[in-house]
Amino acid sequence: MDEVITVSFPAKPVHVRLARVLVRNFLLYKSVADKDIFDTELAIDEAIANVITHTYDNDSTKYVLMTLKWEYATTKLSVLIRDFGPSVNPAVLKPRPIQEHSTSGFGLHIIHEVFDCVSLKNLVNGNLLTLTKTYRLSSYERKENS
Repeated sequence: MDEVITVSFPAKPVHVRLARVLVRNFLLYKSVADKDIFDTELAIDEAIANVITHTYDNDSTKYVLMTLKWEYATTKLSVLIRDFGPSVNPAVLKPRPIQEHSTSGFGLHIIHEVFDCVSLKNLVNGNLLTLTKTYRLSSYERKENS
C-alpha cells in the first residue's frame, strides 16, 4: 500500500524549513540513508525556494502545496509541488552549465542531480512540479516498513 502526505503552507522562506523537516522525518521512517535524505531535502528546498522567489516574486500571500507519495513496492518517492502563480515555461527547468566563478544558479543543477525524473506541467491556475526518486533499501528495511 502506498502512503501519501499533503501539506499546504504560505510562500514564506521560513516555511521551506517546515517542508525540509517533513521530508526528513518521512524518509527517516522509511529507513532511507542519511546522505540520500540530506540530498533530497536540499533539492526540495531549492525547488520550493524557486517557487517563492521566481514564480511568486516573494509574495507571501500565496500558498505552496506539497505532496509526498511513497510507493512501498518500489521504494519510490514522488514529490509534487503545486503553485498557483503564472505559468512557467518548462524549458526553464533545464539546468544551465555551471560556471567556474558563478555564485548562484546551482538549484536546478542540484534538483536534476538528486531526482531521477523532474517534470513541470502548466495547469489552469498555476504549475505542478513532479520530482521522483527511487531509493535503494536493504531487503530487511523493506520488510520492516511494509
